[in-house]
Amino acid sequence: MKRVFQFLLQFTALGLAFAFVLVWFQPQLLAVRGTGAELVAARSYADAVNRTAPSVVSIYTRTMVSEPMIAEGGDPLFEILYRDRRVLRPRNGLGSGVIVSADGLILTTAHVINGADNIFVSLFDGSVAEARIIGTDPGTDLAVLKADLDGLPVASFDTETQHRPGDVVLAIGNAFGLNHTVTAG
Repeated sequence: MKRVFQFLLQFTALGLAFAFVLVWFQPQLLAVRGTGAELVAARSYADAVNRTAPSVVSIYTRTMVSEPMIAEGGDPLFEILYRDRRVLRPRNGLGSGVIVSADGLILTTAHVINGADNIFVSLFDGSVAEARIIGTDPGTDLAVLKADLDGLPVASFDTETQHRPGDVVLAIGNAFGLNHTVTAG
């Protein structure tokens, strides 16, 4: 029994090594065939990103919030003297949006701009403009902003293609404050 197991293990390892070398030199062998057309995994998403990224904006918000002047757990004397005092401090936020019309309408998430006193959008070319809220829908977490800028790049929407679970999508945004990050999934 031990010799049979050794035999199977050796030929399995040899077969995997052969398959690895074969695919290394002939990557087109990994092509998947479906519905009569050959589907090959994309080697680069650069064309799609370059087409879409100019219509993606970074959104910066500033909200003035009232906070206690002294944090809890500090000096007890200061807590007694200043416990009822509050101070206004700015709270900054960030998010992403997409330009959906040439006249400056921007689609974003409602939680990004919720309660914001000031909203600014930064475009792909580095220009910055103030934006105002046109409307929000908390149920879907969507919001529409308006920025008064000319010559805006507008995202195009594919309404013809029947999209399915498992299709590759790209998310371009402002993750962790890094402008125009790209995530594929």
